[in-house]
Amino acid sequence: MTNSPTPKVGRNAPCPCGSGRKFKKCCFGLAKPRQSANRPRSRLVTEVPAEVLKVLREQLQKEERRRRTFGYVRPIVTAKFQGYRLVGVWNQLLWSKEWRTVPDFLRDYLRHLLGCEWWATEQNKPFDEKHQILKWWDEMVRFQREKGILQPDGTYETVPSGPMLAFLLLAYEVYVLKDNSTFQKRMLRRLKHPDQFQGARYEIYAAATCIRAGLKIELEDETDTRRRHPEFVAVHPPTSTRIFVEAKSRHRPGVLGRPGSLSADEQLRTGVTDLVNRALEKASGQPYVVFVDLNLPPSSRPISERPWFTEIVNRQQAPHAPVDFSMILFTNFPHHYSTYDSPAPSGTVLAQIPLVSRCPVDWSLLREIYEAALIAEHLPSDFDSVSA
Repeated sequence: MTNSPTPKVGRNAPCPCGSGRKFKKCCFGLAKPRQSANRPRSRLVTEVPAEVLKVLREQLQKEERRRRTFGYVRPIVTAKFQGYRLVGVWNQLLWSKEWRTVPDFLRDYLRHLLGCEWWATEQNKPFDEKHQILKWWDEMVRFQREKGILQPDGTYETVPSGPMLAFLLLAYEVYVLKDNSTFQKRMLRRLKHPDQFQGARYEIYAAATCIRAGLKIELEDETDTRRRHPEFVAVHPPTSTRIFVEAKSRHRPGVLGRPGSLSADEQLRTGVTDLVNRALEKASGQPYVVFVDLNLPPSSRPISERPWFTEIVNRQQAPHAPVDFSMILFTNFPHHYSTYDSPAPSGTVLAQIPLVSRCPVDWSLLREIYEAALIAEHLPSDFDSVSA
């Protein structure tokens, strides 16, 4: 059977739609779009021009590079306008003429979030009495002044020192949480409190890692005292899997604002064991991921080869005995042990996934979290590489 051509309808004939009106007063304009003298009639494009395909392909490749480097964080919403750099952070718009690079923005952003009054108070203290964030700031400024290479565009080129990377990574992860509307006022209060700073810093790292893995953060109601709470719940949107997340950081005397003198590494074993045991007390039979910060100085000897660490890992699971966690991530980012004038040391991430768990999680999802932890030290530099 062949399709016969649709018969033409006269302008004054009844409209085929059955409205009872003349065709020219009804559907004529829809059937035959008007053609402007200055604009050609629109047409359906059935083939995409090669130059358009090239632009689309380049954009997709750029987004894939961004995702591999920084995870599933939202692209930075940014633009330049009349000499200003504009940056959107969730429901805020910030701007400055001084932000040539992402680190320029991050330096100002963390100071802005902490508050000018608090910052000025800490800055006026003797160095040894300053908050840890201000110590990193002072060492970063000194390092940039002495070691940075000034470029023609006014930026500095340098390999970051430990204090510089510690400051900028904190600022970046705070930005990531704020841009995903998951940064609470209590986190800000804990960051400012010297005794709570280390725990708050590590909780921010764990939450930012889950966001990098493509998870959504659901914050717990800390005012509910009827049960013990994890730090937060991470939800995997494609599968609706809910993962309870706990973050524990090993305190050491003389480190990260803690009073006292630095102890030997061998004395760390008991502290890490206690952290893991306390974390597992919060297990509830739900998918459960525990982040544990070892807080060790950099060393040429891998952590996985240290006897005390092997003993801790082996203790968590006898052969084929079910355990109450889905994965434990042992991390160590020793930036704060580095001096102001030396390159930042690299971090370590070790994952323990049990053979038998009472709360199993799909391996591919655990791998996403682990890989997101591995890229935690990737810090964006230029706006073009991380913008939409």
